[in-house]
Amino acid sequence: LFDGWTGKTPMTHLNEYVQRQASWHKPSYNVHGNSSNGYTCSVRLSKTDVKNRSAALAVEFRPPGGGPKQRTAVEAKHVAATYALYRMRSDTSLYLSLPPVHRAYWEELKSGREAEWMYAADPFAAKAERDRVREKGEAERARREEKKARAEMGHREELLRPALRRRWDEMAEVRMAEPHRLAVEEVVRSWTRQWDLDRGSAGSGSGSGSGSAAAASASGSGSAPAGLLEELVGLGFCRAHVLEALGAARTRDGAVDWLCVHLPEDDLPQRFLRRLEAPRVVVHDGGVALAARRLRRCGFPQAAVESALGRAAASQQDASDAAAIEACAADLLVAGLCGRRPAPVGPAVAASEDALAEEAEALRMIFFGEDDRVVVNGGRRGSLSVRLRP
Repeated sequence: LFDGWTGKTPMTHLNEYVQRQASWHKPSYNVHGNSSNGYTCSVRLSKTDVKNRSAALAVEFRPPGGGPKQRTAVEAKHVAATYALYRMRSDTSLYLSLPPVHRAYWEELKSGREAEWMYAADPFAAKAERDRVREKGEAERARREEKKARAEMGHREELLRPALRRRWDEMAEVRMAEPHRLAVEEVVRSWTRQWDLDRGSAGSGSGSGSGSAAAASASGSGSAPAGLLEELVGLGFCRAHVLEALGAARTRDGAVDWLCVHLPEDDLPQRFLRRLEAPRVVVHDGGVALAARRLRRCGFPQAAVESALGRAAASQQDASDAAAIEACAADLLVAGLCGRRPAPVGPAVAASEDALAEEAEALRMIFFGEDDRVVVNGGRRGSLSVRLRP
């Protein structure tokens, strides 16, 4: 079989190694193939579980790619035994006592060495440790996914307190289309600012809106319960928004209500959003689409940007002038942010040819004898100019 080899065969080496181990059973070989296509084989080792005598632990050694095909089943078994020995005794010089052909196979296995945990002297202990690490990783991944799902749905520990959970469940929920909801929220905000309702008993100052709330946050948030700021930030709100809310409310529930009413929807944490329909997709022409993207990058919410661009486009005589539309929309957004009245918007009135002609005639009468000083600039937006002379 091994061309006159008189030493121990791989199967003999494997049997002797198994016999020296406590509770290990005799190796079993699983041969595949036939005489025409060649044979391959795998080795299965098993042992009695000392913790549970009725159960048996098992590992299987299958050569990479099934191993080189052999002419006979016995040769295939010796190849499988060599692979099993390499998996358990690769750190020894056992290969020197193998037949030459299997010694060459041992060297070949060295070049294709895989993960180190596969080459432990006790494959049962290595497999048990591997299974334990995998189960721990799966459990940790499941906990992270559950925590993420709870955070997205608003079921974190902060929202599961009995009193708040009961209050949340008892809240009335009104379902309406997004344009109607935005209109209702604007009415609530405007009446809150007009009647100073967001201040409650915090003071009777004449200021209103986010400006007065922000001013009160510097002094009013100090009277809020200790830890309330960090608790609200932990719910996903921006720290600056929480400071402003604590200037308008002194309780956790009041601050959450204030934030949900006054913050743009883009700034709300995911758990406080209850979208009943997919977000609307608004398609603009190329220039206006770029303007909308630039305005959103400045921090303005999408709904406000769309509304401002719509008003700006309606106010322009030339609907293709994207730069003018963007400038007008930016003025509307900044005016709303700063609490000032925006610049009047309306259809641009271009000077008519008759009006230009009358004005030019009047100027020529003033500069009688110097008609060349009056210059008429034609075009869609006509204008007049007078040349200055020393």
